[in-house]
Amino acid sequence: MYIGIFLIICAAVLMFRVAQYEKRRGWLWGSLTALIILLLSQVILSTYLPSLVGVILAYMIMMAANIYRPVNKGPI
Repeated sequence: MYIGIFLIICAAVLMFRVAQYEKRRGWLWGSLTALIILLLSQVILSTYLPSLVGVILAYMIMMAANIYRPVNKGPI
């Protein structure tokens, strides 16, 4: 049980940092990732698989958001 909570926190922090790097709202993407993983953990009764699928799904949603609503990232 505790490893599942640890994985949710790690995945949310990972997406928070990725979103900040992409100049997006980190708290929004971190909480969205945690929500996706919590919902998937109700369907997929495993410890590691919902976290993995949740991070991949949240990253795919972020990439789609980058296509449809690009962020001005400034000079590179």
